Amino acid sequence: MGPMNSSDLGEIAAEQQGLRMVVVITMPDSLLYDYWRRSDIHNDPDHVAAFLGDLVRTNYQVLKVVDAPMDEIWTVIESPSALVVVKEFNLSYALGGIFGPETTQGAARLSVKRLIKHLSAVLVPAGVASI
Repeated sequence: MGPMNSSDLGEIAAEQQGLRMVVVITMPDSLLYDYWRRSDIHNDPDHVAAFLGDLVRTNYQVLKVVDAPMDEIWTVIESPSALVVVKEFNLSYALGGIFGPETTQGAARLSVKRLIKHLSAVLVPAGVASI
């Protein structure tokens, strides 16, 4: 886990309805920076971060090939057992939220926005010196 205080991430994550797990991913490396998960969730956060980071990179490549704008990209995966929402932020990070299937896309996106707002205040993009 990174230098961020994980209890801060856990406090805000625990408040998000339907959220099972959240991973903060360094980009473009797709490495786990930090995570929070409910006590009954046992997914390996390193694997989740790696796959979701790769998914973000692949989505950028697809948009480049089809000559589409690449700002404000959201990746949403729905299955009968989970809703996964991924969003890149701060140029150097992506956040992946894994929600229960009962969570609506709108509620999941709102939760991801809240988490990113919190994280953007404490994470400095790579290559930018903090004062």
